[in-house]
Amino acid sequence: MTDRLSFDEFVKELENARKPKGSIKHPFSVAWANGELTREQLGMWAIQHFYYIDAIPPQFAALYSRMPDMEGRLMLLDNLIGEDMPDAPGKSHPQLLLNFAA
Repeated sequence: MTDRLSFDEFVKELENARKPKGSIKHPFSVAWANGELTREQLGMWAIQHFYYIDAIPPQFAALYSRMPDMEGRLMLLDNLIGEDMPDAPGKSHPQLLLNFAA
């Protein structure tokens, strides 16, 4: 069994794991940054991205219920609220993508 990481160690490991996976140099990202995508291409991206982010709130909620670390739970809860935007109907990330794709 491995030792449990401290919160700071966990965040550092998470950031290090993500670094090589960035999409900033992907041709689609470059074309977007250069204003070279059509409205149809952006709309299709939004539709595809919707299916990715629509599943995030339930996943975060399940993870939240299993996290033993209070600081980590609060960080995740803040992110979950930002995804669903309960105080601002129509402003959840999935809804914003649907509006963008329309």
